[in-house]
Amino acid sequence: MAVSSLMFIALAIIAALAHALSANRAWRSFVFLVANLLFIASFTRSPHVLLPFAVFLAWGYLSVRMATVLRGGGPSAVFVLGTLLLFCWLKKYWFLSFVSFLPFPYLSIGLSYAFFRVMGLIIDARYDPAIARIGPLDYFNFAMNFPTMVAGPIDRYQDFSKAAEPLSTRLIGRGFERITAGFFKVMVLSAYVSTLQIAATQALAADADMTQCLLQSLLSFGLYPIYLYFNFSGYTDIVIGVGNLFGKHYPENFNAPFSSFNFIEFWSRWHMTLSNWLRDYVYTPLLKYLMSRSPSANFDPYLGVIAYFVTFFLIGIWHGSTVIFAIYGLLLAAGVSINKLWQIYLPRLIGKKAYRQLAAQTPYRYVARGLTYTWYSFCMICFWAKGDEALAMLHLLGVAGMAASFVGLFVAATILINLWEEIVAGCRRGLAGLQGSDFLPFAKALLGGLLVFGCIAMVIVTKRVDTNIIYQAF
Repeated sequence: MAVSSLMFIALAIIAALAHALSANRAWRSFVFLVANLLFIASFTRSPHVLLPFAVFLAWGYLSVRMATVLRGGGPSAVFVLGTLLLFCWLKKYWFLSFVSFLPFPYLSIGLSYAFFRVMGLIIDARYDPAIARIGPLDYFNFAMNFPTMVAGPIDRYQDFSKAAEPLSTRLIGRGFERITAGFFKVMVLSAYVSTLQIAATQALAADADMTQCLLQSLLSFGLYPIYLYFNFSGYTDIVIGVGNLFGKHYPENFNAPFSSFNFIEFWSRWHMTLSNWLRDYVYTPLLKYLMSRSPSANFDPYLGVIAYFVTFFLIGIWHGSTVIFAIYGLLLAAGVSINKLWQIYLPRLIGKKAYRQLAAQTPYRYVARGLTYTWYSFCMICFWAKGDEALAMLHLLGVAGMAASFVGLFVAATILINLWEEIVAGCRRGLAGLQGSDFLPFAKALLGGLLVFGCIAMVIVTKRVDTNIIYQAF
């Protein structure tokens, strides 16, 4: 069952109505259990296909509960490592190819996101006795929470366990607004941009003229992040909207990422729950450990570079089990590490005051924004192109062609993204002037109607009622 399908929305609405019948905690847990089981059953009806995932969940629950029995860092580290290895084995990571994998197909949809939830519980259980005593029903509902199971957002148990907000017309209206916007992003915007990107990629492979190849490469490389944003943020809008129908507030995952002025800021705005999870459970503990072993305080800023590199390399390899995702991780790690080194060296070179003045200059900010988008676009080649496809593009364009594509995309991104930002800022100023006027509710209703019309028109044209969510594959 795709999250962007009408069947999913029907399941969510029916479950939300049942959830609202009583504020009794046991009843609401039961409703979530039934909804979770129905959602899982939509992927398969064969019990043996579910068994490996069930084993992973059982191991995770055992690891959490053992925190009440086995105290200390040693046992906790064993369970953390065991969970990590079991996850990598079930995902068939390339570095475990010397080990025999299971010979039959099994359900892995949602495993990557269940991993973060379960691992967070295991780590937090060591410090929070309430988490260590979690019951099997609460554990299962959290780990397999059907709105967020497929591709997040990655919520924390501390937030998930909070009592639901009483349902109101305001909350329901806000929920359906987000669901409508999400469907429009996924079904219309991402589908259209994907068509353009695929066409450019195919033309790039077929065209022998180098000038045309360069133009097609700009479209192929530059459009994919826009497609992914509409696809993934649209999915997130649907999930957050569904959460509102239950009185739940799932965390936001995007905050205008293409407005970012550097690569580190970009990752504080893009897939935020992933980067925040790794910040809390990998980056910060690793940095503290390195600083505790640092021979000199003068070296401390560079420890942040190391911690960034490790964290973003892990982000890369989490996305896929093949070698190309390790390359993707290296490119992400290089981007944030170079970014951090720039923030260290430039203030020392020109002085902190001069650096702040430079960073506030509009031309500098525009160029920084364009460079951030361009670097991410080139990192994403590993994300969407298989190994042989990436090598074929490199062979076709050559090193000089790839460099020309990078420069061309950088110039285009610097102009177009900043022009878009100015247009958006102007629209926001205009809307601010309409606050409190009678026209604003009419405009919002008209916009909602146009979004619904766009979704219906796309269904009629394409004869498809749902669209694949790209992050469902991870």
